[in-house]
Amino acid sequence: VSSPTLEWRHDYGLEPRREASYLAECWDPTKLEQALRPLLDGYHNWIEAVAQEAETLPPQFQAPANAHLELCRDSWRRMTAGLELLLGDEQSRLAFCFANRAIDEQAGWKSVQGLLWRPFQLGFILQTLVGLSRPDSPDRQICDLLWFPTGGGKTEAYLAITAYTLA
Repeated sequence: VSSPTLEWRHDYGLEPRREASYLAECWDPTKLEQALRPLLDGYHNWIEAVAQEAETLPPQFQAPANAHLELCRDSWRRMTAGLELLLGDEQSRLAFCFANRAIDEQAGWKSVQGLLWRPFQLGFILQTLVGLSRPDSPDRQICDLLWFPTGGGKTEAYLAITAYTLA
């Protein structure tokens, strides 16, 4: 069975705006939603494509596949809640803009011409926002951890949520 890859594929949705400098200026909720909603739609479409493919697996593999798909759906729900938080809460949106500005500035110190977020980084950031922002959130019982080989972008994602928290 061939499986859809985790790399961004345009058939799963429109390309999100991933430039940290652009997101730093997305104070307007409509502009921010237009920038990030394609990421969530694309991830949702990918999950559903994998779910359809999982139905063709031999029976002994369907339960584990469905368990992993439910974890993906939960991440998507948390990412969506993070975006909704940004759209509805000015303080959270300002902190998100600040975090993007800080990370973009940091990238410039390394002679990088503007930081372009990878989709997994933006997804990770979005899925952590409610837990970081709301003391009563059940997400505070979750330990989100990125695992990616060296050079994959973990540090920038962790720094962004740190800058968000500080803001």
